[in-house]
Amino acid sequence: MSPQNPFKEKGTLIDAKTRFKMVEAMTKDHPHFYASDAEFNLPTPSYTIDILKYFKKKFPWMNFVLLMGSDTYQSLKDWKDAYIILNDYTIYVYQRRDAEIKLKGTAKEKNVTLFDFPFVDISATYIRELLEKGKSVKYLVPEKALKILKP
Repeated sequence: MSPQNPFKEKGTLIDAKTRFKMVEAMTKDHPHFYASDAEFNLPTPSYTIDILKYFKKKFPWMNFVLLMGSDTYQSLKDWKDAYIILNDYTIYVYQRRDAEIKLKGTAKEKNVTLFDFPFVDISATYIRELLEKGKSVKYLVPEKALKILKP
């Protein structure tokens, strides 16, 4: 849960504490998920490699997996210490319609798994646009998160 993504302008996201409350509400009843606010105690902008190193040090017995869309995967080369992320962490990539990718099977992609599920054209950007226009996001946002967004 990043307080400030270095690739996004400040003010374009719902504030970090609200986003954390939504993640916490959606994961609290699931035994395999845990919402962490650890990034709130790290410097901003928030870099993925920093939180991965933090978690690896704090929980050395755990294997952390990055989940991302293919659009995000395409920009991974621009991330801080991308080569460490690619070498040391498992990455699951979900295909997005406007950013379809094919893995080449290179050594740098050894930890990358591509999931080819049906496309779902729902993004956080789209949801924010609907909210700004005062339109409903019911069925696009889990009810627990919606209660936090619109108390």
